[in-house]
Amino acid sequence: MEDLGHSKAIKLLKTLEKVEQKSFRLFLQSPFFNENEKLVACFDLFSSELLHNESGKLSKREVYAYIYPEAKEYQAYKVTRLTSGMVEMFEQFNMIQENLQQDFFAVLSASPVSYTH
Repeated sequence: MEDLGHSKAIKLLKTLEKVEQKSFRLFLQSPFFNENEKLVACFDLFSSELLHNESGKLSKREVYAYIYPEAKEYQAYKVTRLTSGMVEMFEQFNMIQENLQQDFFAVLSASPVSYTH
């Protein structure tokens, strides 16, 4: 059984704080950034089974069965694509978060603050 608990996608997701996890899920739900709805389901599964359960183990077959319940035959490449897509979306999300933070601090440092009464 190939455990996904040590995959790059899970390792990256574990770096997110609770609030960031919620933001990342909203990011995945946005059709502007993500057209693959299965990534949201994959995130939800990872979140419930791996991120919030230290002893949680999840195999590629279990992910496949959850994401593709109607499928008759297991296709490992689809799970690989999902985890790769999750990593790609995480990197995009992280880049946007960093840019927003930099822009916020740039605005703060450029705005003179006057404290007159």
